[in-house]
Amino acid sequence: MTTLNTSPTRISLLEVDDVAPVRAPVAPAPLVLEAFEGAGRAGDIDPEGRARALAGAKLADVAGLAFSEPTFFVAGTQGQWGDKAKAARLALDSGATLRELAQEARTLVSAEGRRGDVVGLAGLTYGTDDRVRTRVGSTGAKCSPQALKQLMARANAPGGGYLANGALSGELRAPHVAHWLGRAVEADTDAEIKLLSKIDAKTGQRGVYGTVGPRFPHDYGMDRVIADLAKVLPEQARGALVYDASSTRWRVDAAIGAPIEITVGEIHRLGIKFGAHDAGGGAYYATLYGVRARCVNFSEIQLTKKLGRVRHIGSAEALRERILELVTGADEAMKAYVEVYRESHEAQLAADESPRDVFAALIKRGYITAPGGDTDVAIDNFMHAWEQEPMRTRAGYLNAVTRAAHESVWSSPWVTDELEAEAGQALYQRVTLDAAAFA
Repeated sequence: MTTLNTSPTRISLLEVDDVAPVRAPVAPAPLVLEAFEGAGRAGDIDPEGRARALAGAKLADVAGLAFSEPTFFVAGTQGQWGDKAKAARLALDSGATLRELAQEARTLVSAEGRRGDVVGLAGLTYGTDDRVRTRVGSTGAKCSPQALKQLMARANAPGGGYLANGALSGELRAPHVAHWLGRAVEADTDAEIKLLSKIDAKTGQRGVYGTVGPRFPHDYGMDRVIADLAKVLPEQARGALVYDASSTRWRVDAAIGAPIEITVGEIHRLGIKFGAHDAGGGAYYATLYGVRARCVNFSEIQLTKKLGRVRHIGSAEALRERILELVTGADEAMKAYVEVYRESHEAQLAADESPRDVFAALIKRGYITAPGGDTDVAIDNFMHAWEQEPMRTRAGYLNAVTRAAHESVWSSPWVTDELEAEAGQALYQRVTLDAAAFA
């Protein structure tokens, strides 16, 4: 007896007709616009770009970074911005990492030989040579305008800031300063101040750059602050340090940028601006900012959010804790931003190959040119730059090329521009290194 199996099988369910059945086209799901898109116009949409744009919008909302105007096109619309986006990325990539900025600040502060000397107002004198002295017969130190203003404020001189006017001669200034110092001593013979001094790089002379209270944490300056920021902010952050040695005013601008070609609506840069005045003339401040692509021509929407201020009060350790608390919002937002682009940041390039072989393969495949045709010299320079930030990722290798373009010695002055352009182009395209590239 034969038993027939009548249950459907994969083969029996296949259609074997010569003519395929006609199916009605499935209508795409309607696009629901987000608030930041306004009534954006339709364009060629990249689904992955739109997903990144929406993720960026969410993290911006969480951070309190509300953008002031909508985008002109729907989020995810492919841009038509030529080299503008690439140039923006290269400009950021050419900046130093926070750790490098901390080292730069450490070098500057060390060369200045900063000191903080607690002295009593009693016995303090000011000469016609514009030098402040703590004892009779000493050579003294030249007082900067800001230090003199602070000194007069400590002496309770009403409107004493006028004495720092450069139009006054030392002969006119000294008697007035002496008068107010004497009045302050009469009011409080035990009054103490801290004179902040450092060596001027041009003259080699030690000068007073600030007059503060005796407990002012002068040893917690820009070098230590930036080093602490480097420990908590993402390592991908890059930027620049601006420092005015005459006033000890400084500012750091560090940001993370999208490592790939973006679309409309994406935040292509997210960063923090942090600064202070090491002479005590102003509080530490922090600002979070973002830059979003608004239109297909790469016009931008920018917004900043003030995170707050921290006064120079308390011990160095207490000050450090308050500063790190101040930047917590920026820290979390920037780390979330890294996650949005993590796959792009960490795209591996031949993970099993040595870095030297990777650079050789990039040259062989034509992604990067060996300046002057000397491959060995080019690879040596790329390796030296890569060892400063040894990351086995596409971004890591190409950032090394950008760094080498600026820091290495080349035979032609045009090499820097050429390597920058090639690294930027490779960053925005699919770079494939197969086995043949290493043969």
